[in-house]
Amino acid sequence: MNRLSLEQVLKDNNTRDPNSISSLKLNHKALSDVSCLTEFKNLERLDLSFNNLTSLELPPDAPGYAF
Repeated sequence: MNRLSLEQVLKDNNTRDPNSISSLKLNHKALSDVSCLTEFKNLERLDLSFNNLTSLELPPDAPGYAF
């Protein structure tokens, strides 16, 4: 199980504020848990293609994502 961590995403994007990130490319990372994405309130674009996800739960107040 590969879990996405908030700390790693922030480090990879050179920021300490998850709200400063509006786009994430997380394709081909063998991810099976992306629950930390609920911390990214300004996320507009998200690429999770080619991972090991079986479900995806988004917060009810999430902006309109296109799948």
